[in-house]
Amino acid sequence: MSYCVKHATTFHTQTCERCSDESTIARLTAEAERLSARCVTLETAALKVIEFNLREANDRYRDANRANDWACVRVLRAALHNDLAPPAKEDSDG
Repeated sequence: MSYCVKHATTFHTQTCERCSDESTIARLTAEAERLSARCVTLETAALKVIEFNLREANDRYRDANRANDWACVRVLRAALHNDLAPPAKEDSDG
């Protein structure tokens, strides 16, 4: 049997359950923060790509709205609005 000084408890495993839980919470919190920052980065990039395409349509056709029909702009806008459905699973039979 071991003793955890931090929580003043005894335990039979290698680590105090409360210490283990705190460690897990800290790791999950750090991962959530990392993913949140990554989402902001990706959102910023998507908005820039949309902007670049609007400029390209304006330069090429003198009509920025034509970019709204381009697949890359539609896909990025759908992703930004969480309207993308998960990809369909391919049938592995045959």
